Amino acid sequence: MLRLIFFSGKYCKTIDSLEDENSEINKKLDTLINCFNRLTGKAMLDDSSLKSFIDDNKDELIKSVESRKPQTNYDAEAASRSVMISLSGDPRLNKVKDYAFQNGKDLTMMLMAAGIYLRDLVLSKDITIKEQKK
Repeated sequence: MLRLIFFSGKYCKTIDSLEDENSEINKKLDTLINCFNRLTGKAMLDDSSLKSFIDDNKDELIKSVESRKPQTNYDAEAASRSVMISLSGDPRLNKVKDYAFQNGKDLTMMLMAAGIYLRDLVLSKDITIKEQKK
C-alpha cells in the first residue's frame, strides 16, 4: 500500500487519515441534509394538508400498499410512493393541488414525500416486513 505523507511545519497527515476525516464529514453532512429534509418535508405535509389526508384515509391507503405485496422495507417504500402518486387525479387532493400551485411546489414531489410518511405508517403496522430487515 502506498502511503503519502504531507508535511507542513509540525502538521503531518496521511492520505488514509484525510480520507477517514472526509468520510466522517460526509456522514455528518448527510445527517444534516436528512434532518433538514425531514423538517421541511414535515412542514410541507402539514401545510399542504397531505398529512391530514393520509391520516384520515390511513386504512384505505395502507390496504392499497399491502395489495402490492411488498416483500421488503424498500418495496414498502416504493409501493407507498406509487400509491400516493396514483392519487394525483383524486378530487380529495384538490386542496393539496391548490397549495402546490400557490407555493410553486411540484405535486409529484410532494406526493413522493407523502409516500415516505405513508411508508412509516405501513412499516409500523406490518411486523413481517420489519422483521425481514434484520
